[in-house]
Amino acid sequence: MSFDSSWRRTYVALAVAMSVTSLDNGFGYPYIPLLLRDLGVSDPAEERIWAGVVFSVIELTFALSAPLWGLLADRIGRKPMVLRPTLLGGATIIAATFTASAPQLAAVLALHGLLTGQPWHASRWRP
Repeated sequence: MSFDSSWRRTYVALAVAMSVTSLDNGFGYPYIPLLLRDLGVSDPAEERIWAGVVFSVIELTFALSAPLWGLLADRIGRKPMVLRPTLLGGATIIAATFTASAPQLAAVLALHGLLTGQPWHASRWRP
């Protein structure tokens, strides 16, 4: 593959960045029920409810923040919008490891969804 034009380098860099952040989500999400057990959720029914709450809050905040990040990407550029979710997402995932209860975990992961909303979805919402 020849890197004779800047758009190809940008495309490869974006593909690598998106792959790394997607792997983060793909590897981390299956362990949330185990993390809930460590946080003191011992009843299996309550564990399922909290797992549903945590997964739902992440996706809901992704959906709510995506249009905002898409509009911001149009104004300030795509590069900051690739760096933002990578850095802030890493920080919120690290913060999630220090939570002491299921509600705290849900709150930190809601913040994760708000800060890392995926800007490429917002372009579909604009006329």
